[in-house]
Amino acid sequence: MYTTIRLRNVRAWADSGDIALAPLTLFYGANGAGKSSIAQALDALARIAGRGFTDPAALVAALPAAAVRDMIRDRDPTRLIGIDLAWQPDASMQAALVQGARRLAVSVELGLDPAGQPRLHGLHWTVTDMADRPLRVVAVHDGRPVDKDAAAIDVLAAATAAAVGGFVMLGPLRARPRRSYAVPARVPADVGPRGQGAVPAMAAADRAGRRLSIGDGAARGFADMISDRLATLGLVAGVELVDAPGGVALIARGRRGGQAPFAEAGFGLSQVLPAAVAAFLVPAGSTLWLEQPELHLHAAAQAALGDLLIDALEAREAGRARHLQILVETHSEPLLNRIQRRIAEARLDADRVAVHWCPGTVPATIERLEMDETGEILNWPDDVFGDEMADVTARAVAAAARRKARRAGEGEGGA
Repeated sequence: MYTTIRLRNVRAWADSGDIALAPLTLFYGANGAGKSSIAQALDALARIAGRGFTDPAALVAALPAAAVRDMIRDRDPTRLIGIDLAWQPDASMQAALVQGARRLAVSVELGLDPAGQPRLHGLHWTVTDMADRPLRVVAVHDGRPVDKDAAAIDVLAAATAAAVGGFVMLGPLRARPRRSYAVPARVPADVGPRGQGAVPAMAAADRAGRRLSIGDGAARGFADMISDRLATLGLVAGVELVDAPGGVALIARGRRGGQAPFAEAGFGLSQVLPAAVAAFLVPAGSTLWLEQPELHLHAAAQAALGDLLIDALEAREAGRARHLQILVETHSEPLLNRIQRRIAEARLDADRVAVHWCPGTVPATIERLEMDETGEILNWPDDVFGDEMADVTARAVAAAARRKARRAGEGEGGA
């Protein structure tokens, strides 16, 4: 699980400082405040790690010059991008790193060379113990190891690739629903950036016999679990997969009876289905970024979405916890209210949640909203969800003025 991320000279960010990441992390803020840049930085790090850290050609293939230029703050080619990520490696990787290792952090510094091509300027790994004391520091500068222990670099590079390789993004826009889908032979690891693979992945996982449970509940087939989670949102009574020419079709059962093909079941279902499938589909130990999953959902469904996310955190497969991490960029007040309620009810521990607010300053800034054990936020910024009291007051004043004007007019008419 990722524990912190820090951005330097990434789009709107000059220096974000360490941003705490919990199993469930919510990012709120003004439009254009820099929230999406966090996901873009994680995606860039995953691309670099997937190609290799020390090969210049691989870096260019992972991040073309135009992509790097777009990421640099103010598109200033003299600035260097910095991305720092810390996480808890799994037990096998802890043993391979160094005795007592509990936390691994990587710091990547890259920019453009004089010819305008991407260049990795610096790379540092820090291995720390439970008390966050450094046990090992390994560095690479301009593609050349400063530490001569090549084996250590290989282990650290592999650990980083494994960690950021588990990053999955689902954006806010959706592919148009179709009447039928081909089912892949193997279960995909995600649903695609626009959710276009949600129904095929759901069918493939169900055919592969994947079974999930929530906490200590009974295990259920994959499609049955997704159907039940969607029903809790109040949009449909459930969904089912049926054979269709070329593969399968998804049918939505209405809450008041009847049924409809997925393509005719409404924007709300087509918006939330990929998020629901992704939350239970991605491999164990993954970090899933959801961007505005509440779009096209009414307030009650947005609140219920909070329960779906909690269920995904608690899901077990083959008797083992999935250890999923979910990062959500959202504007939904009902979603946050539901999370706070579940903390107050002791269904969710407050230390498993992080809520951040990006106010839209230039350069970008971020503030963690501190939450106590009852779900109360202790440092509410002004106007997080608009100034509700100002609207209530203005409405009352305007209504009183209109009533006064009407009475005055009636008095003149009577005279």
